Amino acid sequence: MDLIKGFRNVTYNDLQKELNRTFQRSGKSLPELAVSADLTSTAGVKNAFEYDEQKVSDKTLTSILGTVGLEAMVIWVNGERKYFISTKVNV
Repeated sequence: MDLIKGFRNVTYNDLQKELNRTFQRSGKSLPELAVSADLTSTAGVKNAFEYDEQKVSDKTLTSILGTVGLEAMVIWVNGERKYFISTKVNV
């Protein structure tokens, strides 16, 4: 289900896998990422990397995605959270 041109719908786990890969390539530490994402602690960053379910707010998650440079977004469609990654990213 692709609702947005240039982006494809992915599972939360696929989003997390790419977030982890992008974070590793960024060379940032967890504290650096927290500061760059305007978070007050590294706990929010650590929780954003959990695979089972989203444990941080959409705002926190999208801030982290943007900070590491991953073109992705979280939107709600008919009361259900959906994750989208740019089609430029190979998941």
